Amino acid sequence: MGLRVASDVSWSRVIVLGLLLPLTAFADTRELRPFQETRLEEAGLTVLVPSRPQWVLSLTPMKRNQRIELSTPPNYYPATSIQIVRDAELSVLVDDLDSVAASAMQSIRSGLGMADPLTPGALQDVRVGNLTGFEDNFSIRQGDAEYDLRNIVGALPSGHLVSILVSTPAGQIAHIEHIVEKILVNLREL
Repeated sequence: MGLRVASDVSWSRVIVLGLLLPLTAFADTRELRPFQETRLEEAGLTVLVPSRPQWVLSLTPMKRNQRIELSTPPNYYPATSIQIVRDAELSVLVDDLDSVAASAMQSIRSGLGMADPLTPGALQDVRVGNLTGFEDNFSIRQGDAEYDLRNIVGALPSGHLVSILVSTPAGQIAHIEHIVEKILVNLREL
């Protein structure tokens, strides 16, 4: 006796379901991207670093602190840079956070050569992990290339100010959002 299918079900639907079911089972069992928890004493933070493929981690000394930079390895899609700076000398009160964040974000925009000022309505509230602050999303052009940037300025529970700047080629930031969120949720002071 052969396979009997109700007359209102087409064979093409049965074939499509037969092809897709194994794929959904595979999607549910795939391994999550691994991260390596990294203590950075010089920067006063613990940061998760993607480890497959291994992202490049660097520290750059600044006047009062260290800039952490996480960047994708060569030939990774999309090319991404995440810069994190914690200011251990500057604590901010919750009531002052919006004006301090707006000022810091305007300084970053100006430093990138953007002439247009940041409008008060452009900031979005952000609460992720231990970080409470504001977010500014914008695009810049440098030479022939265009980039999308996500700038977050906020305070950790200690009141210390943290700035996070994520950069990808234009139109590609959504591809790494899950990685950025995991890094932000697990960002901790030492």
